[in-house]
Amino acid sequence: MNKILKLALFLLLLINSFSNELIGDWYGALNVSGTSLKINVHFQKKSTFIGTIDIVSQNAKGILLTDIHFNKGLVQFKMKGISGNPSFNGELKKGIIEGEYFQNSLKGSFVLKRGNPPKINRPQTPKAPFSYLQEECSFQGQKSLMFGTLTLPKEKGVYPVVILVSGSGPQDRDETIFMHKPFLVLADYLTKRGIAVFRYDDRGVGKSKGKFSEANTFDFAQDTKGALNYLQNRKDIDPLKIGIIGHSEGASIADILASDSNNKLAFIVRLAGIGVSGHKVLKFQRKQGFIEKKIDSKLYHKNEEIFDKAFELIKKGLDKKSIVIQLLPIVESYSKLSKQKIDGPNYAQVIYKALSSYWMRSFLELDASIYLSKIKIPVLIMNGTLDKQVDIEQNLPVIREALKGNKKVKIELLDGLNHLFQKAKTGEVSEYQTIEETFNKKALKILGDWIQKQVN
Repeated sequence: MNKILKLALFLLLLINSFSNELIGDWYGALNVSGTSLKINVHFQKKSTFIGTIDIVSQNAKGILLTDIHFNKGLVQFKMKGISGNPSFNGELKKGIIEGEYFQNSLKGSFVLKRGNPPKINRPQTPKAPFSYLQEECSFQGQKSLMFGTLTLPKEKGVYPVVILVSGSGPQDRDETIFMHKPFLVLADYLTKRGIAVFRYDDRGVGKSKGKFSEANTFDFAQDTKGALNYLQNRKDIDPLKIGIIGHSEGASIADILASDSNNKLAFIVRLAGIGVSGHKVLKFQRKQGFIEKKIDSKLYHKNEEIFDKAFELIKKGLDKKSIVIQLLPIVESYSKLSKQKIDGPNYAQVIYKALSSYWMRSFLELDASIYLSKIKIPVLIMNGTLDKQVDIEQNLPVIREALKGNKKVKIELLDGLNHLFQKAKTGEVSEYQTIEETFNKKALKILGDWIQKQVN
């Protein structure tokens, strides 16, 4: 009996030792669609395995994991509540978990090492104590209460102010991306130069209420107008010296508000703003993605055929089922050409979902030149020559033409800067997180000098 009991205890300890191999913190990378994302994974063991994952590169923390299995070194887990049923299938060997990642028709790879990740260096991120005032503020957006931070010089007075408006996707008030906080850097720099700065969380992000997914660019513009109205009624802000700095989609929001003189803006700054339609911008970005991944040009053209057909059918107002049926022959042709087994109906549905969202429909048809041509106030246009998201050759000629009637326009092309205004080598999105610089100092000075000329 003692031998049996000892054997049972030994087996129990052995099972627990195997389980303990997985328990703890892991860090590494998820590689999918040519992009490497930094990830942290945390496993615990109660009655079953539980865990969370942080997509560090996308500032997403604490995403719950489900269906966690660990048996004979094989590790499986899924992300809960994320579309496309993202799943990880890997193997633990010599302290490293390595395997494949699946999400809808996407396939990638991942690798995890035990322990805490190396510290990411972001030397430009300001640290307390600050030499200026910070105030938590709230204002009424289009449909919901919004929250943000106003930074002001410490001395009592009436100050000019700029509103920072972020690019596409849910963004916090610092426009955090890959652990960079470009809007915090901008706010710190400008406030030290005597210019108040207001930055806020997008609707449904951080402290701001509302649903991000139920809004398009024009709705976001109404949120920004709410911030404008709030600042125009503050006693410590000069209502005649309020401007907007818009980054990427934020530049389009600045255009929309500046095109209406009733908003009484003093100036706008367009950081990496588009000039052509959203449809043309996305076509360029898809092409850039294929170039980065060195994918055959025939595959690129076939892929474009799928997207163009889907866009055409969505504009006609066809229902989902009809669109999927009409896309299937092209998807199957793409599958044969790529020599990959693609779930045709699922792939067609993914494309339909991507192009038919409320925001996307609006963005695809957004024509920036219509609003640019109506702007009469001073405009500073800043673009990096290595911007691989908003191409200067595609957009700048259209921007120049649209603004030709405005004599208060300054255009700055910054050599070697990417979409985030970092000094870059390639300009590719995958490079953003590897660069320590958050916002190039030369770009900061150009922006600061120009704004001071407008408000003095």
